[in-house]
Amino acid sequence: MADRVIKESTVTSEPLSEISAEAERLFWRLVVKADDFGLYYGNPRILASMCFPLDPPKEQRIRAWLDELVAAGMVGTYTAGEDGKQYLQLLLWDKRQKRRAKEGQFPLPDSFDSTCNHVKEGGGLE
Repeated sequence: MADRVIKESTVTSEPLSEISAEAERLFWRLVVKADDFGLYYGNPRILASMCFPLDPPKEQRIRAWLDELVAAGMVGTYTAGEDGKQYLQLLLWDKRQKRRAKEGQFPLPDSFDSTCNHVKEGGGLE
């Protein structure tokens, strides 16, 4: 995956202040793992092994952390129509990262299975 730039304004992000330290840790690992479109696997079992390879948490913990990220408007989850698998998208990705690739490594969402209502109102990581 490409190197990422983290803006200084992240430390005053209200959505980050609303989530647990564990959910924030998952978020930053997703930032590192996501493709240039902010897309990544959404299956909690895969996330546990890919984001925490040295000490994978239980699937239920990953689900709870994902729920926090969704509720904070930072992540949307979806099931891809083309393969029926679970994926996620880091929301507002294009405002914070440069897209270098022409195509994503994962299917783009047609719609989200779960997002927070304030995402549509400009929520997400500031």
